[in-house]
Amino acid sequence: MNSKKKLLNDFKLYAITDLNSEDSGILLTIKEALRGGVDIIQLRSKNVSDSFFLQLGKQIRQVTGKMKKLFIVNDNE
Repeated sequence: MNSKKKLLNDFKLYAITDLNSEDSGILLTIKEALRGGVDIIQLRSKNVSDSFFLQLGKQIRQVTGKMKKLFIVNDNE
């Protein structure tokens, strides 16, 4: 079983972001959640600009990749 499937099967804590505004502190909150035991982060928001959503997604991907955690992105439609 590859590591992503193993993480998906064995996760204990799953966090979903539901942003209502372009919060510049959300990345720090996500990092703290991952350090605190979150195994999967899901990015979702229908209320932020596409550019903010894309940039945040790239930043979260870097963090989750380094920490070997899963990252899921919802569409923003």
